[in-house]
Amino acid sequence: KTLKENLKRIGIEEEKFKIFYEDVFSFIERIDEKFDVIFIGPPFKLELPEDFIDKVLRIASNKGIIILQKYSRTKSRMKKQPYRSKTFGATTLDYYKK
Repeated sequence: KTLKENLKRIGIEEEKFKIFYEDVFSFIERIDEKFDVIFIGPPFKLELPEDFIDKVLRIASNKGIIILQKYSRTKSRMKKQPYRSKTFGATTLDYYKK
């Protein structure tokens, strides 16, 4: 609910975004659409497989970005490194692109 409200607050029309609340692993296996912005908020201290970002990039558009929310103290095992990271207390946002 908060994400939807914030998108509207900054002037993004509802028909311009889709919010999915489901398991990211099954979602990236079944979806055939491409997205410009993909925000992933997995369980906070979950260690993701090293090829996770590569799998998510499959559903990113050519100019798409992926924002991965994670626990700041979790070491990344990803093959692909983020082009940008921002930490807010115990939360880190890692940014990836193709």
